[in-house]
Parts: sequence; structure tokens; C-alpha cells
Amino acid sequence: MFSHSRTRGRFDDVAWMGSAGDHRTLVAFDNSEPHAPSYQGVLTLERKLPFPQITLPLLFGLIYSLSKILAAWPHPWTHSVAGIDDLARLAQARDFASGQGWFDLLQTRLNPPEGIWMHWSRFVDAPIAALLWLGELLGVGDALALMVWPVFLLVLFFVVVALACRALFGDTGIFFSVFVTLFFESTLRTFAPGRIDHHNVQIVLSALLLLSLLRLTDGRRWGIAAGLVAAMMMAIGIETLPLVGAGAIIVTGLWWWDARQFASGARAFGWSFAASTAAVFALSVPVSRYALTQCDSISLTHLVSAVLGGIGIALASGIVGPNSSRMSRAGAIGMLALICGGVAMTFFPHCLGDPYAFLDPKLREVWLDNVSEARSALIVLNTDPSVFFAAFIPLIVLVLTLGLALATVPAHSRWKWLVLAALALTGICVSFIQVRFVQIAHLFCIPAAAWLMSITFSALRTRGLHAARIALLVAIPVVASPWVVVLPKIVMAGTADPVTVSEATNQAAPVSNIVAECQGPTDRAAMAALPPGVVAAPIFFGSTVLGLSDLSVLSAPYHRAQQAILDTHAIFSGPPDRALPILVRQNIDYVMVCVSSTVRLVTGAQYPGSLIKAIEDDAPPIWLEPITAVPTPNLRIYRVRPEHG
Repeated sequence: MFSHSRTRGRFDDVAWMGSAGDHRTLVAFDNSEPHAPSYQGVLTLERKLPFPQITLPLLFGLIYSLSKILAAWPHPWTHSVAGIDDLARLAQARDFASGQGWFDLLQTRLNPPEGIWMHWSRFVDAPIAALLWLGELLGVGDALALMVWPVFLLVLFFVVVALACRALFGDTGIFFSVFVTLFFESTLRTFAPGRIDHHNVQIVLSALLLLSLLRLTDGRRWGIAAGLVAAMMMAIGIETLPLVGAGAIIVTGLWWWDARQFASGARAFGWSFAASTAAVFALSVPVSRYALTQCDSISLTHLVSAVLGGIGIALASGIVGPNSSRMSRAGAIGMLALICGGVAMTFFPHCLGDPYAFLDPKLREVWLDNVSEARSALIVLNTDPSVFFAAFIPLIVLVLTLGLALATVPAHSRWKWLVLAALALTGICVSFIQVRFVQIAHLFCIPAAAWLMSITFSALRTRGLHAARIALLVAIPVVASPWVVVLPKIVMAGTADPVTVSEATNQAAPVSNIVAECQGPTDRAAMAALPPGVVAAPIFFGSTVLGLSDLSVLSAPYHRAQQAILDTHAIFSGPPDRALPILVRQNIDYVMVCVSSTVRLVTGAQYPGSLIKAIEDDAPPIWLEPITAVPTPNLRIYRVRPEHG
């Protein structure tokens, strides 16, 4: 059975209780006093550090980041494939560095001449653009930005997660959080050199939101920080809106449960959330677009909802006194929910359902349903079970660990585990809808696994070495991370089959082949040799054209380019004689295909008799003139000659 005891004025970490038959039961106690007078590190090194709260994760983060930089040197895309969103972000940051206005998010090289108004934030473009400028000044080009920005975020991630673990269960969280983090390669991969899309920023902000909520009782500054972080999450990408909503509900729920303890933090959060959202809205949206109610980027929809909700939380926690009953506080919360819900349903009902409801059904069929990161968990389970289990087994372990913690920690710190549980369950639910959210959901696995390691290590320290305890300590980071699937596959493959071993390891670190994806030096040289013009390329290759050349492209995989994506699909999937009129209508100068790419949605095998089949067979129609100024192994480039059609 579980029990609690105090040692030297604070809860001891763990005890092992004997039972009949010499079975032992793990008993966890709370050690969540993060401001103890002395640092209770688990290693001598920790005790000697001058600033143990941040020094250890900072050092580990810097060392790990340096290893990543050295592996990618001299350029992150010399030996690895550039991500689709990274390439598009690079194009957007270059435009900003070249003088495009802060509020001008029109990507003129995508779907010209109209262009596409991008839904990405200048808050991410700005530091990348500054590093691009500095890189040009130092003569290293874009390599500086591609190296420094993601690894800076990685170091910050190590520090924030360590501080969150410390706030959750005490000083031992510092070391174990760093160790456990190293096992979440699926999350760390988003911080690799070259990864400059906004997903890594959102992971760091999600960790900051967790930290701020865990410190909500430590002063109003943490409520202010939580409100600011929530607003920034919306400004950078609406995909984290569920976590933002969960954060607001958590603050409100804590105030409802204990007004004396949480009223100050709730009030600070409410005012900060409302004011910060108004600020980031003003800094993100040009005046000419203030009246637009968009669902895929911060707009009037989110401004009204956040200001109403934030001010409502602040007023409710200020007007309804700390001595009021929970029934009174529930009434205030219910009234606030009715007001916010009524406004949303009346003025913004289109943003309350499927975020892709506005898409053309045909676009879903030919594009969105084939985007791997946008698939639901059930689809992933049917198509790639190993990926499903690597993604969701850690989340199952997380839920079980949360249950154990809530059953064992003292009442005074249980609210912190409820905060973690609420954010984690939100992330899990969203991950079932879109599997790409697993990268963020796995963040919440780290504190839980670190806590398990902490109490197991404490048992080893207090009860002595024992084979079962050592095995448990070693197994925790594996079972609680994607390695629970990857490691058995590697072991079963055996060293006699290096190909199978490589395939198994690729789940943690995917193979990159810049030649196969037409991102090599000769491919870039071939694109650079072309006079300015508009390219028709398979949808996902459009981002490569944007990021690695100065050419314009008809489409790229972004939902605001609906008609352009449909036209691109029609060009390559239909017969050549039907493709030519679309090419002429869109003023296309070049047709470009990477025949070896693994991310093409249209292939000759799928569409016999199509233009893509003719290109794959190296038998293009007469109105496509091959361009071979710079020979490339897999990139086919043609000039459109409609007069020969």
C-alpha cells in the first residue's frame, strides 16, 4: 500500500515497502519543493554547479547541439534532405530579409501573378532573416541561419523542460529530464540543423506554457508569462489552439477549486492573455485585413475570443472573492462560458468544426488525404502499424504514469500533476485526429518518465543496488519513448542483416538522400541556370523550387493555393493534350519533375497515359523541350513550347 512520511521537514522521495513473500512495492512521495535552500542533486556534478537549475540542461543542450552542428557541417543540407516547410520558410525569410514589409505575407513566387498570402508568422521569419543577413555579412550564406536557429531552440527546449520537471517533482527532475529527453528523437528531430519551420518553436512554447502553469502559485509573473506564451502560440500557428484553450480552462478550473491559492495567478493570466493577444494581433495582421475572420491564422476570430475569455477570467477571479463558495465560482465560470460560446457560435461558427471544411472535396482526395502528417491515428494504424505504436505507446505509458502519480503524491502538489494530465490528454486527443501533433504530445511524456526514473533511482540510493531496480531504471526511458518500438526491431534484425537494421533505425533518424529528392548541387545548378520563369512541378516539389532557386512555381502543398494545387494535379495526372491548355492558361514556362522523389502524389503507375507517365518514360510530348544545360541524374526539366502543341 502507499503511504507518506516526512524527513527533515520535506517529503522524502521514495520508499520501498516490504510485503508478504518478500515482494516490494514502489512508494512515491512528493519532492516538489523547487525552492529548497540547498540543491538536492542526484550527482556530485550537479551539486557543484553554480546555477544548477539551468546549468546542467544548458550544458547538455549545448553539447548535444554541437554534435548536431558538427554532423551537418558545413551546410545542413549538404548531406540531408531539406524539409518541405523548411524550404518554404527559407523563401519567406529571404523575402523579408530582402525588404518585404513586416505585414506583407504575400508569397509572389507561389501561384503567380496573384501570389498566395501565407499563414505563417513574421515572429519566426524575423530571427531567421536576421541570421541570413549576418550569414551574408560573414560570407557563409544561409548556413548560419539554418544551423543556429534550430539548435538555439533546442538548447532552450532542454532548459525549459528541465525547469518544468523541477517545478513538478523537485530538484532531481533537472538531471533525469535531460537524460529522458535524449530518448525522444522524434521530438528532437524537429530541432535538427536545417529545420527552420515553426514546429520546433511551437514545441518550445508548449513547454513554456507547461512551466508557467506549474509555477502559477509562485507569483503573478508566471500568470503573465502563461498569458503571453498562449498568445504567441496562436500568433505563430493555430495548430496549437487546443493547448491554448486547455491552458485557459486549467487556470479557470484551478481558481474554481481553490480561489485563495490561484486567484492572483488566474487574474494575471486573464489580463495578460487578453492584452498579449491584442498585441500580437496588431503586430501580425495589417489593418486592411482586420475584418477577416480566418480560421487558419490569427485573426479577428481569435482576438475576440481571447479578449472576451481573458478579461472574463480576470474579472471573475477579481469580483468573486476568495471566500466565495465553489458554487458561486461555478456560476461565474458558467456565465463566462455562455458568453464566449454564444459569441463564437454567432459570429465565427465556421471555425468551430473541421479546420479543413472549406477545402474543395477534390483537393482532399488528391492532396490532403495523402499528406502523412495530416492523417488520423486510425489511418496510420492501418497503413503503418510500427509508426503508430512508436507514436502512441509512449502516450499510453504517460497515461499510466499520470495515474500512478495522482494516486501517490501528496494532496498539496497533486494539482501540478492535474495540469500535466490536462495538457497531455489534450495533446493525445489532437494526435488521434492528426498524427503530426504527436511531436508536441511527446513533450509531456518527458516529465512523467523523468519522475519514474527519479523515484526508482531514489530506491536504489536508499535500499541499495538490486537487479530488478537497475533493470527498471534502464527500461523506463526506453518503454516511455518511441524506442520501445525501434529498439526491439533493431535487436531482432541482428547485425547479420545491416539493411534491416538500417531500416529499423530509420524510425528514429530517417535516411536522407539529396540525390533521390533532387536537392543536390547539380540539381540546384540546373535550376539556377534557368532564366526567370514559372515552373509547373509536382505539388511537394514546389517547395524545393521555392527554397533552392529564384524561380516561381505554380503550387506548393499549402491549403490557401487550392486552385493552383488542383491545376497542378490535373497537369500531371491527365493526358498530355489536356495538360497543355492548363499550362498555357497559367503562363507556365517550365515543367520540372524529380522522377526519383519519394513524396510524389502522382506517378505513372497510378495514371497510365498521363503526362507524368510520359516524362517518367523519357518520352515527353513534342511541346516540351528538354533542357540539359546542367545534366542531373533524376531532375527532368522541360521548356514549354505551346506553338508545337
